[in-house]
Amino acid sequence: MAQCWYCAAPIPFRGRAPRTEECPACKRDVHCCKGCQHYDRSLNNECREPQADWVSEKERRNFCDFFLVSERPVAKKAGKQDLNEKWGKLFKKP
Repeated sequence: MAQCWYCAAPIPFRGRAPRTEECPACKRDVHCCKGCQHYDRSLNNECREPQADWVSEKERRNFCDFFLVSERPVAKKAGKQDLNEKWGKLFKKP
């Protein structure tokens, strides 16, 4: 099952998602570059589809005809509590 590119919540779509669809958990746009299977930060225009137009706002919905919901797993972002625990372990006093 696909996951939200931002919060890793399950997305009930495969392939093409409606342009107005939002993540049920965080309300971020699903039909955006960062949620697409063609998104690749290592490329010049950050897209593996050579015919796609340049999109400046990668986290906002767009009109790209090549959009397909990404199936790659998304790592959950660490919360403030997790970061504080790691920071404490790193600098623990003997």
